Amino acid sequence: MKFHKCPICEFTSFKKTDVQRHILIHSGEKPYQCNLCGKRFVQKGHLKRHIKVHIPRKIHKCNVCSYMTLYTTSLQKHLLKHTGEKPYQCTICKIRFTTKSNLKTHLITHTGLKPYHCDTCGKSFRQKSHLQAHSLTHTGERPFQCGICGKSFTTKGNLKQHSIVHIKGKQHRCTICNYTTTKTTNLHTHMLVHTGEKPFRCSICGKGFTTKSNLKQHSVTHMKFK
Repeated sequence: MKFHKCPICEFTSFKKTDVQRHILIHSGEKPYQCNLCGKRFVQKGHLKRHIKVHIPRKIHKCNVCSYMTLYTTSLQKHLLKHTGEKPYQCTICKIRFTTKSNLKTHLITHTGLKPYHCDTCGKSFRQKSHLQAHSLTHTGERPFQCGICGKSFTTKGNLKQHSIVHIKGKQHRCTICNYTTTKTTNLHTHMLVHTGEKPFRCSICGKGFTTKSNLKQHSVTHMKFK
C-alpha cells in the first residue's frame, strides 16, 4: 500500500485526501465557511458540527427525576437508570450495558484496537467521542455553550461540570430536621426516614427498604444460599 507524505512535515497517510486536508494547516487556508456567522473551518466536518450551535433545540425532561437533555436518545438512555435494565451483553465477559454504543465501546477493550483516527495529526483513539473532543484542539472551536452565562466548552462533559457552579446555591431542605441537599430525589429518599415508609420490598422474604439500592444489596444475601 502506497504512503502519501506531507512535503512540509512528517505527516503520512494511506489516503491522498488526508494529506490534502492536512496541508491546509500549513497554508492557513479555511475553505469551509458558516453562512450564518462567517466563521471559517479547515474541514467540512468541523463546519457541520459548528452549525449545530445556531440551531435552537427543544429540552426533553425525565418524568421521574430532574434530568434534562437536548437529545431524545440521551433521555431514553437515562430512563434505563430508573428501570435498571441492561439489554446489551458482551459475549466475551458477560458484562451487561444499558446502550448498544456502550457495548461496542467495551468490545474494543478486548481487541486493544484504536479505530478512530484524527485526519489532521494522525493520532488514534479507542472511542469516537475521544476523537471528536481531540479534533477541537486543532480548530479552537467550543461548540457547547452554557445557557445561563454564555461560557463555551470543547466537550459536553466540561459543560455539565461547569453547570454545577450555577446550581450550588439551590438547596432543598427537610421540613422536619436540618438535612439539606441539591437534589430533590435525595430529599424524597431522606423523608422516608421520618415517615417510616419502605416502598421497596423483597419478593423472596418480604423485607422492606427505603431505597432501591438497599433492596438490591439485600437480594444478594438470597443468591448466596442458592
